[in-house]
Amino acid sequence: MMRNEGPFVLEWVAHYKALGFDDIVVCTNDCEDTTTELLLALQDHGLVRHHATIKPATGVLQIAAIAQALDYNEARHASWVFVCDADEFLNIRIGDGSARALVAASERDADGIWVPWRVFGANGTYRFCDTPVKAQFLMAQRLPPASPVVGNWGKSLHRRASSEKISFVGAHKPNGHKDCSAAFRINLPGGQPYAQNGERSAIAPSYDLAQINHYALRSFDAYLVKRARGSAFRSNEVIDLEYWTLFDRARSHDDSIRRYDEGAARWMELFRKDARLMKLHRASVDWYERTAAKMRADPQLQELENKVRKSDLRSVQRQHA
Repeated sequence: MMRNEGPFVLEWVAHYKALGFDDIVVCTNDCEDTTTELLLALQDHGLVRHHATIKPATGVLQIAAIAQALDYNEARHASWVFVCDADEFLNIRIGDGSARALVAASERDADGIWVPWRVFGANGTYRFCDTPVKAQFLMAQRLPPASPVVGNWGKSLHRRASSEKISFVGAHKPNGHKDCSAAFRINLPGGQPYAQNGERSAIAPSYDLAQINHYALRSFDAYLVKRARGSAFRSNEVIDLEYWTLFDRARSHDDSIRRYDEGAARWMELFRKDARLMKLHRASVDWYERTAAKMRADPQLQELENKVRKSDLRSVQRQHA
């Protein structure tokens, strides 16, 4: 699901095409930049399917968007479906690093495959820069949290043939029917059991075989733009200093995702040859820079940036103490 993500669209699509995904369905809502126009241009080339999310009268917009996207033929005819956001990049260390390699190594007896987030912090980056996110941010959290809550702090693929067992597909995992007599099983990358019928196994998640590189912040400017947009999960949820502190995790160097550079670069080269795509990309960058600059002029947000900088300084001091 995307809203005002224009500067990041091409890199994100190139990454998932490099992983070998056959089809990409992208839901948008209320975009003020050229995100929608970029996706429609890519759709004209047969590279994505754009969906304008129909807002539900009640309930969570993100969950409604996922349900609507799953009605497209691209999803109906898929063997496996992966649900993710524009700031999440699947990073696989199995075989050739493709989505098919992950599924082949993990699918046995599984209705879903859960992959842990690895959160990449802003690492002292305050201003937006139109360069690849995967190259800019290489410092991440050290270990995945040992959360007992199934699905937290990660994202999932689910098997479409298991649809009759699924009550709904959430942002983080598919949810099995409570009254389903058949076991609903989610595996970890590599095929070890993660959860069955909602109960966690004792096996701890790791980054050894796969992870979701989650660039929740990107920069302070990007954080401001996201703050203005609001949460995709809860429209009334405020993205505040607590959000920054939660996701500014930059303790361990990890450039493993650069293995996809060559494959993604081939797609980016094709995009750069398309004048329409480049014009729309530049327009989205201009909008992003203007929006961030306008927000930085707000005295309250200037104070927020001062707090973030002080928090970053204390974090650096603790690391060198």
